[in-house]
Amino acid sequence: MPLIIFLLSFLVIFVVLMFSFGLPGLSIAPWVPCRKKDLERINRLADLKPGQVFCELGCGDGRVSRYIAKKNPESKVIGIELSIPVFIFTKIISIFNNPSNLKIKFGDAFKEDLSKVDVVYTFALVKSINGKLKNKFEKEMKKGAKVLSYVFSIKDWKGKQIVNKPDKKSLSIYIYEV
Repeated sequence: MPLIIFLLSFLVIFVVLMFSFGLPGLSIAPWVPCRKKDLERINRLADLKPGQVFCELGCGDGRVSRYIAKKNPESKVIGIELSIPVFIFTKIISIFNNPSNLKIKFGDAFKEDLSKVDVVYTFALVKSINGKLKNKFEKEMKKGAKVLSYVFSIKDWKGKQIVNKPDKKSLSIYIYEV
C-alpha cells in the first residue's frame, strides 16, 4: 500500500510540474532565456529614466529583470512568470541576488495591468506577440511607452517601430512606441 501511495503521489507531482512547464508555452512562450551578451543592448534600448517602470512579461529565471534593475536603481522593475517551477527557481535566485527595485511576481502576463508601465520587454512567440499581446499593448499602454520584443516582430504595428540588429550574428530586438 505505501508503494501505491508513493507512486500516485509521484504521478500527481509529475503531472502538475509538466502542466506548469507547458502552460506558459500555451500562454506566451516556453522558457528560453535570452543571450547574456544581449543584456546590455536590451538595457540601452529600454533607455529607462529614474522613476520609470520596466515590466518583463514571461521573465523565466529573471535574468533580464535582474540586469535591468541593477543598471537602473532608480527605476521600478517587475518580472512576471507563469510557470510554478521556474517562478520558484527565480525566487530562490532572488534570495541571493535581488536588487531592492525588483519585484518578481507569479502571474499571467495577459492579466497584468500595463497602464503604468513605460517599457515592456518580452520574448514571446509570434502567435502570442501578434495576438493577445499586441491588442493588450495597444489598449493598455500609455502614449510614448515602448515595447521591446526579443527575436519576434509585431505585424501591422501602427506606431513608431525600429529593428535593432547590429550584425548578422545578432538576434533582432524590435522596438515599438505606443
